[in-house]
Amino acid sequence: MNYLKILISANDVGSALQNIAIINFCELQEINVSFYIISSHLTSHIFDNSGFPVKLISNKCTDKKKIIQNIFKEFKPDFVLAGLSFCNEAIDDIVIEISSELAITNGVIQDYWGYIGNFSNNLLPDFFFVIDKLSVYLTKKKTNGKADCIITGSPKHQMYKIMNFSIKNNKRKKPYLIFIGQPREIPGFIYNLKAFINTLNNFDHKIDIGFKPHPIDYQLENYYIDLFQEQPNAFIEKSINVISLNLRIFLSGTLLEPKRAGITAITSFINFTP
Repeated sequence: MNYLKILISANDVGSALQNIAIINFCELQEINVSFYIISSHLTSHIFDNSGFPVKLISNKCTDKKKIIQNIFKEFKPDFVLAGLSFCNEAIDDIVIEISSELAITNGVIQDYWGYIGNFSNNLLPDFFFVIDKLSVYLTKKKTNGKADCIITGSPKHQMYKIMNFSIKNNKRKKPYLIFIGQPREIPGFIYNLKAFINTLNNFDHKIDIGFKPHPIDYQLENYYIDLFQEQPNAFIEKSINVISLNLRIFLSGTLLEPKRAGITAITSFINFTP
């Protein structure tokens, strides 16, 4: 039996969740695919139970490219599905670079609108699998029209399509705001977070605040608590709740509603053959 061989990489958690969704879909549909996974220390736990080989490569590793080149030689992938990362010289950048050098078709699943990670016009994936037409517009704008985009929806949100999001016994009498954090290292994030906190001063009533740190920053819980508490103009009734939100809390809109056709579009493009 011939298996299509797909090499997967994911330095960041968001991309790892997108890529594991593809693996799970292929297994559910009994599609004959063999995967080899390259992970970072941030994402290895997501792939541990995938049933496929996982190679953990630290971003601090000085010979990442040589290790990944050897993986290409041994695994001989037919297609490469990498991640998107804001880190310089992350495993995803190297995987796309090598696959391009070897003329192996590659792609990345976009985690949110217009996000291209650390890629630039000097090095772009062959394909961006994106959420919708707005994603296409933003991605092409950032790449001067060079990005090749395929609308697929968001594979990792597939499971929420069939869930019932009705709210019962909602007796909350005052506003409750939720701020979903990005990695602290991303330029402008802390500035925007502080601007958000200061904006609360424009309200004439107290507001409960919920904040979800990015998974990479959970160890910085006290930093964020102090950040909220030190803002004198913010009406905060109690200490900031640093909570692990279930994704369903903020999926009430339609923009992130996944479609089975989204995952099917990716698998069809890669030419899966049962």
